Amino acid sequence: MCLGISATTFAQDLLQSFRLAEQSYPELEARKADILAAESQLQRNRGNRYPTITLSSSLNRDRQKTLDSQSLFFRSGTDYFTSKSAAIRARQPLLRLADRYRISNSQLETENRQLQLEISTQNLRLEVAKRYFSLLSALDTLQFTQSEKDAIEAQLNLARQGFELGVNAITDTQEAQARFDLARANLIQASVDIVNRMDALSELTGQNIRTIQPMKSDDLPAIDEHTLSEWESRMLAHSLELRKSSLTLQQAQNTVKLNRSGHFPEISATATEQYNETSGGNFGNRSTLDTIVGIELALPLFQGWQISAQTREAAYNQVSAEHAHEQLKRALIQRVHENYRRLHTARRMIDALNQAVKSSETALRAARDGLNVGTRTIIDVLNAQQALFRSKNDYANSRYQFVLALLTLKHTCGVLRENDLLTINQFLDDHPITLDSTYEN
Repeated sequence: MCLGISATTFAQDLLQSFRLAEQSYPELEARKADILAAESQLQRNRGNRYPTITLSSSLNRDRQKTLDSQSLFFRSGTDYFTSKSAAIRARQPLLRLADRYRISNSQLETENRQLQLEISTQNLRLEVAKRYFSLLSALDTLQFTQSEKDAIEAQLNLARQGFELGVNAITDTQEAQARFDLARANLIQASVDIVNRMDALSELTGQNIRTIQPMKSDDLPAIDEHTLSEWESRMLAHSLELRKSSLTLQQAQNTVKLNRSGHFPEISATATEQYNETSGGNFGNRSTLDTIVGIELALPLFQGWQISAQTREAAYNQVSAEHAHEQLKRALIQRVHENYRRLHTARRMIDALNQAVKSSETALRAARDGLNVGTRTIIDVLNAQQALFRSKNDYANSRYQFVLALLTLKHTCGVLRENDLLTINQFLDDHPITLDSTYEN
């Protein structure tokens, strides 16, 4: 496989990649549906506080048989008649503590799912950045691998010429050939890695990646001037994961109150108006209209200790949620410390690897000069070339790792915004590249 890379006038940058992903990423659509479901549940629980009104009616054919009657007004025998009734009933809850806690939990659940959407969005921002720079890293690896292969091929040709002239030993040619064959294999793998990482970015954006903007070679974003303790305070104030855990803890506390409310009475106001009409029977034709208004009290006395057991279960779940919240807080603090150190280490690594590239270039020149005067061998030159290309590749990767470390630290603190991607965009080159994959049998 080989991969051709050419210039074009339009490129997909980091911010465009995220916006494409945001428009179509299935996880975000699922989180939005979760919010709508939670809002519907909240509306359903609020409905329990409003009156319920029911209308009922019936039509019956009655058979009334009087077996024996001592009254002058009722005769023995069988009567057939029709009876009709219609009723409207209304019930208004006046005191039902369970509804209050159900509504509160539903509100918390709605907020929880809104936070989950924002968490998923921030996760997507970071994941797009990771896959974007992973693709750029693969492109750099391909470029350096191709350059190393060309340099080894040139040394291989020199070794063959030297062997034919009797200047070099056959071992120099064999070593150069082995290095060349390995470089070809590495080039194939580098090409495959690019296609795989293109597919990985396409999975998020929902579109095939054809163009991409690389990073500028001479500039990097600045590190925010915050101390470690300031980053930690920032995380405690803005972490979405910590806020979500806090909401979960509040839900657990409400659930304890909800289950405990099963011991308390429920009071409702009721009103009924019922019309009855009968066309026969012992009392003959008659119709009545009854109106009933009252207060209903329901007090649970015994339910097999279910309420007590449910309350204890909820209390234990609350204790579990408290410990989970504290554990998450500690883990996030540790992640802030780790990512803070990684960010500053990445910045120092850039300077160190830049110096390593310069030193490797000097070492390669010395090896070539030594080869010309006979003090160094082709093997020395090959080793120096390999060290130089490895240093260049490591230096390029260190720049990507620095950018990702900066975004990861902000993500951990819950403050990774779209503007952060826009800022990174300013450090992308205006001269984009087009990706065109081809396959060889």
